[in-house]
Amino acid sequence: MKTLLSIFFIFLASLSIMAQGIEFDHTSNWKELKEKAKSQNKLIFIDAFTTWCGPCKMMSKDIFPDGAVGSYYNSNFVNAKIDMEKGEGLEIAQLYGVRAYPTFLFIDGDGVLQHRGVGYQEAADFVKLGSEAMNTDTRMGSLNAKYAKGERDPEFLYKLAGIKKAAYEADADKVAEEYFNTQKDWSTDRNLEMIYEFAGNFNSALTKYYIEHKDKFEDKYGKAAIARKTDQIIAMASSSLAKTDKPDFDKIKDLLIKIDPKHADQHLANMKCNHLLKTKDFDRYAKSTIEYFKNYPSDDPQELNSAAWNFYMHVNNKDYLNSAVEWSLKNIKLEDKYYCNDTVAALYAKLGNKAKAKKYIERAIDLAKAEGQDYSETEALLKKL
Repeated sequence: MKTLLSIFFIFLASLSIMAQGIEFDHTSNWKELKEKAKSQNKLIFIDAFTTWCGPCKMMSKDIFPDGAVGSYYNSNFVNAKIDMEKGEGLEIAQLYGVRAYPTFLFIDGDGVLQHRGVGYQEAADFVKLGSEAMNTDTRMGSLNAKYAKGERDPEFLYKLAGIKKAAYEADADKVAEEYFNTQKDWSTDRNLEMIYEFAGNFNSALTKYYIEHKDKFEDKYGKAAIARKTDQIIAMASSSLAKTDKPDFDKIKDLLIKIDPKHADQHLANMKCNHLLKTKDFDRYAKSTIEYFKNYPSDDPQELNSAAWNFYMHVNNKDYLNSAVEWSLKNIKLEDKYYCNDTVAALYAKLGNKAKAKKYIERAIDLAKAEGQDYSETEALLKKL
């Protein structure tokens, strides 16, 4: 009987070992991680995260503890979790161009980036990402090396553009346009699919083709999908515009009229607000945003909350802040969630209305507990009242 029990407990222990998730190295610094990778002839896998990133938390909660994921990553990589907004993470984020979260970096012992993935992934997809990083025929580092040596075969460019797009590589659009420079017929099914995926940058030849041939894409994808794509292109244009010192709004309006004539004025007004925010002209930003919502009332919880939070962060005029409170209270009626109540609470706190701030803080914390959200910053606000 003792022997049977011993075998049983050994079996349970082996199952526990097999089922463990990714083992992250939390003690080594960046130099030591590279040395360890080189000595073990492995790549470093970095979970490049931030503390505020929801999908990052989901990966840590649901995917990294998975047994199959742990088995693959522990066998093949030196694993590290690094906050991109603290310590060495700041330098790593800049060095490897981390622009979205979570980003998954696969780096060799010499510090050369070999592969990259972005965004929440299911367990099977995440293991597939790791296997792509291990394969010299599929990982981005090998393909980039071929590209640098002058490889320009159309099929190679097609493959490389897709991998770079999935990895948020800055030159993905450039490679895609090189591929289309090899194509006599842009209207094949495969090429239309690629144009649809890559259309975004207003200055891109692919975006211009998309705008000029919207009927082809509507036939292929349907009106609802094209409406979403249009919003995406306009959002990208707005983000790009915000980085420009002196935007040519007349030229932008001409493009907006081509892509979405019915809402061109609204899109342009929104872009102007975003540009004022990015250039830190906060007083004009506040006035323009208030005017924007008067002219174009919104029922979009994310849009309302984003504007209200920007006011909390950057605006001090009490009349303007009261406008943001109105948007936030409307937001709660639309979507009574933690983040909505947290924003209202922060605005009331900034206005000095402690009673109402406390009321919405308590509601926000209750909702955060129910939603499984991190509410530590909300508790910190409560302590400051």
